[in-house]
Amino acid sequence: MMKKIAYGFVQMLLLLGCVLASGNVWAADETLLPLIDKTLGFFRPMSQKVTGIQGNVITIERGTTPEAFVNGMRLELFREGETFYHPITNEPVGRFEKPVGAAEVIDVTPDAIKATVLSGKPQRSDTARVSSSKPRLLFYQGKTIDWFVGDAYYRRLKETDRFEMLDTRLVTDDVAVLLAEAKKSEVGVLAVVDGVSEGKDRFLRQRLFWVSDSKEISTDKLRISEDYVSSLKSAADPFVASNDAPLLTYQLSTGYDLIAIGDIEGNKEKELLLNTGATVKVFRPTVDLHQLWTFDTNKFHENIYMDVIDLNKNGKDEVIVTSYGSDGAYGYVYELKDNAMSLLWKTKGFLRVLNDRLLFQAFDSSDGFKGDVLNVVYDGKYRPDTEKSKALVLPKGVNLYDFAFLSDHGQNADMLAIVYYDSDHHMVISNDKGKMLWRSKGDFGGFIREYQGDGFRDNAGPWHVADRFYTTKHQALVIKRTPVTATVMSFGYGKSTIVNLWWNGSKVDESALIGNLAGNLLDYAIDKDRLYVLSKPILGIVGKNILSGDNPFVTILSVFPFIY
Repeated sequence: MMKKIAYGFVQMLLLLGCVLASGNVWAADETLLPLIDKTLGFFRPMSQKVTGIQGNVITIERGTTPEAFVNGMRLELFREGETFYHPITNEPVGRFEKPVGAAEVIDVTPDAIKATVLSGKPQRSDTARVSSSKPRLLFYQGKTIDWFVGDAYYRRLKETDRFEMLDTRLVTDDVAVLLAEAKKSEVGVLAVVDGVSEGKDRFLRQRLFWVSDSKEISTDKLRISEDYVSSLKSAADPFVASNDAPLLTYQLSTGYDLIAIGDIEGNKEKELLLNTGATVKVFRPTVDLHQLWTFDTNKFHENIYMDVIDLNKNGKDEVIVTSYGSDGAYGYVYELKDNAMSLLWKTKGFLRVLNDRLLFQAFDSSDGFKGDVLNVVYDGKYRPDTEKSKALVLPKGVNLYDFAFLSDHGQNADMLAIVYYDSDHHMVISNDKGKMLWRSKGDFGGFIREYQGDGFRDNAGPWHVADRFYTTKHQALVIKRTPVTATVMSFGYGKSTIVNLWWNGSKVDESALIGNLAGNLLDYAIDKDRLYVLSKPILGIVGKNILSGDNPFVTILSVFPFIY
């Protein structure tokens, strides 16, 4: 019997109001504009005549906008050549120009603009010009600047459409190395952005260099407040959920342990799937849960994993289930046909959905998992792609359910980082070469689905099915559990949390998305603006149900607001 406890519609309206009130952070952000304007000042297109020459210094006419000139600006020098004519009318159209040198502005006063000659031999009436073509700029973000601030500045600079922007995979504070890299890339300007502190104040610092002769153009600093950094993280963070009261809470009969959400009917509406034992039930999630279908995998097995994916691309999600029993682990693919769930594929081994891919790993009676993690393809039938080169490369000992992918932001934004559980239940991030980049200080509470090998081999030990991951390019949601007592795990878990691990390429910010949930968090699923959390209270009992005459042994389904 399912019983609705509470419906927090007002809370959802409040959350939505906060989001609307916050507005578009990117559109309204003017914090970085002073530094953007200062940078653009060296590259604003202009053209004026040379009016005088004295030794190695030229004088340039002020024109109507002398403020367009700034010290450090570099000018190309051109000289008019022969007149060219229209090929039919033979009327003069203009004059050919030829480059004759370059100069750098050294003094801007109300009376005169002076520049030192860098190359060539200019003459009076030559043209000094900043071309309207886009200069090539190599952008380097140092480790001392918060990644979000550096990324915001890069984006705003790029949005000016004044530069052809390049970045580099180098990780170094050596400007000479960066300049050498810029020369190899045939870049004209190098921008090095990092962070510096002065007392309690933090600054974004930019150093600009001309690549041709390695001369520094300018060094500029812009104060960055903690509120601004927080606003950038908040705007970029797709994971927003209530840390307190859920919108809806249901009490389910005990035994439910897996949850998934998908478009089972192919009508653009989502159904909720709940598993108990070897039985999967499909519901329409409203204020009350209305059961639509039910199906069994293997009544002598226990279902240990469930998710959905439209691998055959027919507009309906297939239901992916892995079960385990005395004869091993089996993966199943089901789909709704003729108002009933139909089995499309069964295979010996494990299945898992990850990043719109269906993955497979073989079963081993001693160690649980065996061999490579493979992609499952559909070409009229389902089959693992056994081509060795297409197998996933994972850290040693990491099985099908242990990991997820992130992007390594830092200076290698297109490279993969792998987040996974290690043998001590810690979270680890490594690069795609297997190098450990980060490891959590504490363990995340262990695995609730752990099984013993057959013991025929000396090294046969327990194997596990890890909890669900939910990831974007730079963050992962994972479950963290705290035992009732630190020494007696058999008492179960006193508290569970969904933790958001934010990876910025060099460090991890850890925060609670759903915190202090009493008891054991079993599984969760995400759909648009809803986060569905399946949990079991401490010791599996809701004490007040004893007094009210209701079943005290329950599983709780909580629905939280969620934005991503």
